[in-house]
Formats: sequence, structure tokens, C-alpha cells
Amino acid sequence: MGVTSVLLLKAQNGPLALQQFHTKMTEIFACRTPERWVIATKLYFDTKISSDSETIKKQLYTILYININRLYVLSEDCIVETETEMDAIISSLKNLWQHRPHTSRFEGNAYSVGDFIVRVANPTIVHSYRGMLVEVEYLPTVHPHVAIPLLREFIDMIITPNSEVVKWEPTVEDTYSKVGLSEEVFTRTHTSYQYIRLFKAENLLLS
Repeated sequence: MGVTSVLLLKAQNGPLALQQFHTKMTEIFACRTPERWVIATKLYFDTKISSDSETIKKQLYTILYININRLYVLSEDCIVETETEMDAIISSLKNLWQHRPHTSRFEGNAYSVGDFIVRVANPTIVHSYRGMLVEVEYLPTVHPHVAIPLLREFIDMIITPNSEVVKWEPTVEDTYSKVGLSEEVFTRTHTSYQYIRLFKAENLLLS
């Protein structure tokens, strides 16, 4: 595991963006046959209603990486890595958490390019298309301050100029440490937090 940057590429050509990106990676960057990349996300609402506002108070997010068989759970100011069996346990707690009607599933490919891995995925529900997810991982280090400049440079190489790109990055006010994560050593849990922050910002789980 290295350091990642997760972004949403709002391509104007819709779901066809995945095939066009595949062509670029295989023909221009000479990538070998890619691996499949699949993630599934769920949004749960707290079933307890505030007596004052009559609105749901809390949300819980899960993100499951099919390829590595790991589940990550975010609730308020805590994110944890757990076994995939936890997904069924959370789903069974209907007196505590109400699940959204459908699971948002994103499927695509993972490409190896030197010291980088590029993972791209589209939502399987086409009518909810908001853009293509792109995750770029720099493998040689787990230290964000070393990897981030190299990630930005590489992303500029693979993304078409003038593309509309949305991503979450930590700021002085909004840091990894807010959810108990290290600012110095990167893990897959950090990547999951990037995804969830992006999903929340773009309402990807509310369509």
C-alpha cells in the first residue's frame, strides 16, 4: 500500500469515459491487461428521530473493496477497517440503522504504470451517473508529504486537459486526524476516507 489520491472526473461523454480511458491507458501508456476493480458503498441513517427537528441525526457509511475483501466503516468522527462480515451485522441492526434503498456499486479497471496504480470505475446504475471515479496510488512510499507532489504531476499527465475534476484533500481545518488517522503514515483507511468525503460532497449515495 502506498499513498492515494481519489477524484471524480466529470466527463461530458458520460459512461463511455471508462472505455475511452481504457484506450488511453493501453495505447498511450502501454499498460498490460488490466485487473477488474470493484467497490460497493452503502449509506445508513440513524433510526432515532430528534424530537425537536424531526430529522435524522446521524449517518453511517460503509465501503467494501471487493478485490481485497475489506470493509471500512465511517460514523461521525471515527473510521475503522473491519472484516466483510461486519456488513451483514450492520444491515441486521434495523432498530439502529436504516439502509438506503440500494447499494452504490462502482466497477472498472486497475492499471499498473511504473510506480503508480490507476483505478477507474463507473457506477453500475447508469441513470445515476455523475462522473468516473479515479484512484491513483503511488507505491514507493507511505508518507503523504513525499507522494502528493508526484501524484499531482502524474494525474495531470493522465487526465485530459480542461476536464472538470472534483477531489477531497486535507486542509488545516479538515484533516485525517479528525477521524483518528495519522497525518504522517498513509493506509487504505485513508483512501476510504477520501472516497467517503468525495461521495458526501457530490451526493453520490443519495441519487
